[in-house]
Amino acid sequence: MVRRPLRLLSYLLSLAVLGVVLWRLHLPEMGSKVVGMNWPLLVLAAGAGVAAVCLQAFRWHYLLQPPRLRYRLVLQATYLGSLVNALLPLRSGEVVRGVVVANRTGRPFGSVLATEVIERLSDALAMLVLVSIAVHDLPLPPGLRAARIALEVVVALIVGSAAVLALREQWLRRRLVSWRPRGRVGSQVRRVSLDLSSGIHLLRDGKVLVVTGLSALGMVALQVTMLYLALHAYHLDLRFGQAAAVVAVISIGTALPSMPSNVGSWQLSCVLGLSLFAVPAATAAGFSVVAFAVLSLVQLCGGVIALATSPFNLSQLRHGHRGEAALSSALERAAEAEA
Repeated sequence: MVRRPLRLLSYLLSLAVLGVVLWRLHLPEMGSKVVGMNWPLLVLAAGAGVAAVCLQAFRWHYLLQPPRLRYRLVLQATYLGSLVNALLPLRSGEVVRGVVVANRTGRPFGSVLATEVIERLSDALAMLVLVSIAVHDLPLPPGLRAARIALEVVVALIVGSAAVLALREQWLRRRLVSWRPRGRVGSQVRRVSLDLSSGIHLLRDGKVLVVTGLSALGMVALQVTMLYLALHAYHLDLRFGQAAAVVAVISIGTALPSMPSNVGSWQLSCVLGLSLFAVPAATAAGFSVVAFAVLSLVQLCGGVIALATSPFNLSQLRHGHRGEAALSSALERAAEAEA
């Protein structure tokens, strides 16, 4: 899924950034904070993280909408994707969860991938809302302010392009049908593109937009709640709005999915976010390490349980395109009839 040199480079970069955070640690202080932690609050924080994953699975289940598709299957695939994201860079789990659902349902991978693209669009919009509201009036450092502006521009361009494609759906499908690429790679790109175009119509469904948008906002609210509870468990008494600002800074810092589980970038962004509210660097570094370790462990356990109890196995990833050719041919015939 990811070539070995790129994977190694990602791991090295992750360790280098994490080293910057660990350099600021004050181990005796972190030890005393861990001993005095409010563990019931931390358990509630982990529960908010689990609720966010369940809400994500609910949204994906709604977008997939095939008959007799069980929510449990989608939840297991979502957790399996989280497990792979924690082990491999570049969000490889997004591909994995799509492939395993395509394999189990017989749907082409491209049509499943279209629903994941819609998920990411709604997540990007929700993140843009959070960033615009939570850190709008904060005195951000120049680099972070530039990253915020760049993120807002990129998200606006992506969402605008998706809106144009949704409005020109018929034109796009006719162009794909008339395209006759040479070579195996071009044919595969054309087939997957046709499958992807089958999901564009969802962007023109008002009910779909409402459900996905509200789900994305709900997931953001749960992420803020998770961090807020974790902060108070660590005896950092920030207000809910301040916790939202820290989550917004973390969202900016981890926008590029280059590292496994965002190790390093998550901790550094958390330290930067907490520094906006006069939290000492050593205390912020300790919290970022402890909170990430505990909350990530919960997600990893969920992924391991999903893999152990689900009908998936890793060998199925090689056969995730079963039935793809049949649906692509049907899409071609339908588009030719419309033309």
